[in-house]
Amino acid sequence: FVSTSVGVSLYPDHGRSFETLRQNADIAMYRIKNNGKGSASFFDAGMEREALARMKIEQSLRMAILEKRFCCAFQSKVD
Repeated sequence: FVSTSVGVSLYPDHGRSFETLRQNADIAMYRIKNNGKGSASFFDAGMEREALARMKIEQSLRMAILEKRFCCAFQSKVD
């Protein structure tokens, strides 16, 4: 089976350059892929805020790992 996920951004509401419109359509498309495939979604400003917040967290984690400020501990569970 094949499914399609489509992200839509509109000029000029969602951007005035091709690159901005493409990025915003991409954000809308990945929102669909995370929530289930085979649909279409229009970009909204909330999507951009969520994407920027997620990117900031990812960058902070990467920097913490590089600077050796990140420690991971595991506790096994036994039944």
